[in-house]
Amino acid sequence: MRLTFPNPNTIQLWHKNGSSVTYRGESEPYEILDGEKWRPATPKENIEIRLEELAEIYVRRDVLCCDSMLIDELLKESFSLEGDLAEEFAIDNVENLYPTTEEWTAKECKNYLDDLGADFPPVSNPWDMRKEKIVDELNSLDVEQLNLHEDEDQEIENLRLQLFNLIDEGDWGEVDDWQQAVEIAAQDDPTEVFEWWRVSDWLYRQLQYNGEVVLSNAYGQWWGRSCTGQQMIMDGIFQRIAARVMSAYA
Repeated sequence: MRLTFPNPNTIQLWHKNGSSVTYRGESEPYEILDGEKWRPATPKENIEIRLEELAEIYVRRDVLCCDSMLIDELLKESFSLEGDLAEEFAIDNVENLYPTTEEWTAKECKNYLDDLGADFPPVSNPWDMRKEKIVDELNSLDVEQLNLHEDEDQEIENLRLQLFNLIDEGDWGEVDDWQQAVEIAAQDDPTEVFEWWRVSDWLYRQLQYNGEVVLSNAYGQWWGRSCTGQQMIMDGIFQRIAARVMSAYA
């Protein structure tokens, strides 16, 4: 499905911090306005534009209406309600309030722990090591060390990152340690939902797969949005869904 835009069209690129691009064309390859002249879009730019187009389609087509007050009240009152309504809107039916880390990389876990200010795992943790220990580990793995002629602090940081990258590659340390640290830290930090939006069944399944907070019952499907105060398209989740859809048809 493709939206038909009047030419030219301007679209924001979420993954480029909201910068915009003006383009024209109903199909790839597009043309991009570069200064005062039009030029053919690069293959990468074509993909970026298409991804944003799809993301906007999903927002317009599959986000149906805001039910924040309704769902908040039903979830709160489910403890005192009876029958089907109480069962359908029980808080235990809300999915992904806590992260599911089975497919998380060590880097993703580290970013999450950094955001929370939580402790890193005591093992598989280069940030607990002095420079000499990191160098010994890299030498034992026969990994070529970086020689960037940085100052001492930057050199140590680069060595730590190099060793840390090996966790995700399965060549050193255990990603399980990082996943477990996230699960422990998350117990006291469930995802905060600011808005509830009724969504299509298709979008519900995409959001569920991507770890977004969702609720599905006999009355419908909802997305628990954890962002607020900005356009929905800027949350980033719709671009992630679009990228997955595009890869499936690549």
